[in-house]
Amino acid sequence: MCKMTAENVRVECLISDRNGVYIPKMFGEMFKDGPAICNKKGEEDTDLTDLVNSFADREPDSEGYWEDWEQVLNTVYLLGQGDEDCFPNIFSLHQDGDLKAVNEQDLSELDQDEQDKFWNNMTC
Repeated sequence: MCKMTAENVRVECLISDRNGVYIPKMFGEMFKDGPAICNKKGEEDTDLTDLVNSFADREPDSEGYWEDWEQVLNTVYLLGQGDEDCFPNIFSLHQDGDLKAVNEQDLSELDQDEQDKFWNNMTC
């Protein structure tokens, strides 16, 4: 088994920063009623699903839009298909311009130096 490096961490660019204030709305539309929404443990969570679904019908100037988006970024995870012998992959959300999904299992296998390298160089 190979040592996990920063370059091997699976990162998916979900929505480009060129969409600006509409990133939360687009995320809500993209995952509306989808089975991919879960909590950090990979379990379905109807409250989180409802929160994500709410963005599909909201506009950036609506009350609580940005506070709720911050909650999404801090609590919502995406469930991806795992390899044949593995549990499903869990992806956390990160936004620094582009909205990205980062594989949590891959991150957990990095030593501190590789984690620092990953966060300093993360791009889509």
